[in-house]
Amino acid sequence: MRSIATRLAGLAVLFGGQWMVRLGARDAATVEWYCEHGECSTDDFAGAAPVLSLFVIIFGFVLLIPAGYKRFITPATIAFYAAGNAFGLAEGLEAGHVTPDGDSHLFPFIEVSSKTMLIIYGVMALIAFVMAAMMWRTPPPSPPEPEKPEEPAEDAKVAEVIAHLARMRESGELSREAFDIAVAKLKES
Repeated sequence: MRSIATRLAGLAVLFGGQWMVRLGARDAATVEWYCEHGECSTDDFAGAAPVLSLFVIIFGFVLLIPAGYKRFITPATIAFYAAGNAFGLAEGLEAGHVTPDGDSHLFPFIEVSSKTMLIIYGVMALIAFVMAAMMWRTPPPSPPEPEKPEEPAEDAKVAEVIAHLARMRESGELSREAFDIAVAKLKES
């Protein structure tokens, strides 16, 4: 069972992850990349924020979501990440970092317009909500039941009781007549 402190920590981590996503989407166009020998790098945190924020968001949902509902971490992360990117890109448009028809600078190797990225993020969020709805309708798999030891067959039980009665007769605890009656009744049933 999760404590209140754990859930509050999860919310704080999610807040940090959301800030990182929005920072990366908003300032993607302002990040300066240095490329040499086929590799690119930057010293601007906004360049790494979109990738790092994904791990932070997942960790936040692990802290926040109860154990019986862990299957919702994936759709929640996708929706939260898509919403953060959409809001960050919208903030970048308002700040003038990117233009609606210009490159969103969210993918280093291909040019995708800001309008198209907003549509992509909306579709991602919609898919995440559909995934969550489908998971909600499907109950989680129940744990397998522990295997029960096999009970001996009925004939084996009867044979065991007859053997016990025979030992009692040999030791004198049971008369011959009582033994014969008990064995006859056991064989009838």
